Amino acid sequence: FTLLNSIAQQPNWSIEAKWRSGFLLAHRFVMGHLAQEHSHGLELIVSKRMSGKKLWHQIYGNPTINLHLFYGGVGNRAILGNYLGLYNSIEFPIMQKNNWRLNLIWGAGLGFTTKVYDKTENPKNVAMSSPVFAIINPGINTKYIFKKNTIGLGIDILHFSNGSTKLPNLG
Repeated sequence: FTLLNSIAQQPNWSIEAKWRSGFLLAHRFVMGHLAQEHSHGLELIVSKRMSGKKLWHQIYGNPTINLHLFYGGVGNRAILGNYLGLYNSIEFPIMQKNNWRLNLIWGAGLGFTTKVYDKTENPKNVAMSSPVFAIINPGINTKYIFKKNTIGLGIDILHFSNGSTKLPNLG
């Protein structure tokens, strides 16, 4: 009863600002020169918690649907530029107790970069060769809800790829 009561008190809509920090994962030897500094970005997120009125809401524990606007760099702005992205995600609660939740996240959308591979102008950018790309965002987070505020911590991967529509594309 306490769990249902605390979930019912949560707002249906919320807005969040998130500072992202991480690193470029050089998953191939030829990308080793790209990882020179940490990545940083800012994300604005609009979220809607599902109400439980539909069967799929209940089956998946009243998930939260998010719309993300991302801006930042991936760790080497001189070669890789800045990134802008718009993507959606869904948070599935996998464990809940009172006001605490553990969520599985899956997101996808589109992005844009200011610097791409060019044979003469930017030959070291082996990661991205087209300005438009897909964003894939799997992750996990934990949130604690108190009154109308939430505090959380999570880890995820923000992967950028053009799906090999143009090479090189190491993502």
